[in-house]
Amino acid sequence: MVTGEDSSHIVLYRGVKTGIPITAGQTTQGGEIKMRYVYWSMLKLPDTGQKQSYTEIIGEDADYTINPPSYTDNGNGTVTDNVTGLMWQQEDDDTTRTWDEACTYCDSLTLAGYSDWRLPSKKELMSIVDYGKYDPSIDTTYFSKTNSEYYWSSTTCKQNPCEALSVSFRSGWVQGYDSGGGHYSRKSNT
Repeated sequence: MVTGEDSSHIVLYRGVKTGIPITAGQTTQGGEIKMRYVYWSMLKLPDTGQKQSYTEIIGEDADYTINPPSYTDNGNGTVTDNVTGLMWQQEDDDTTRTWDEACTYCDSLTLAGYSDWRLPSKKELMSIVDYGKYDPSIDTTYFSKTNSEYYWSSTTCKQNPCEALSVSFRSGWVQGYDSGGGHYSRKSNT
């Protein structure tokens, strides 16, 4: 996998190195090469959705509205997060996989004309959790049919490399699990 960035670290392209030079919009035997100019940044995270205040002290998530979650249904099985710029698979395929199987499945998926899907990082997956909701803790208007179970992230555990981190859409809880276990997967694309 190769990527190209400009001086601002905006991803200009991502794909498999073949030795064939390409340009955006070029048509090949495989079809048009689609490239999007989106950069995922931790600098602009959506609000957590937490609305309940637990103390009189100012500073809890419920006290602020900075980047309210905002999504666009693209009408093609994908949803764009207007805060982070990430594009998401709208509905998962309701199949549990091992972590390796989930990585392979995401990497080989073609959806909405894009083939650069991947398993999201822990932080990316947590960015679509709505911590003001429970079971499921996600905006079901845009992410319908989300299982209230764990979804694999691409992030492995530093303490145990045989485990990968998963995010629960029942509560937003993050936990490490043996990568041979079965969890759901939702693809992201930048």
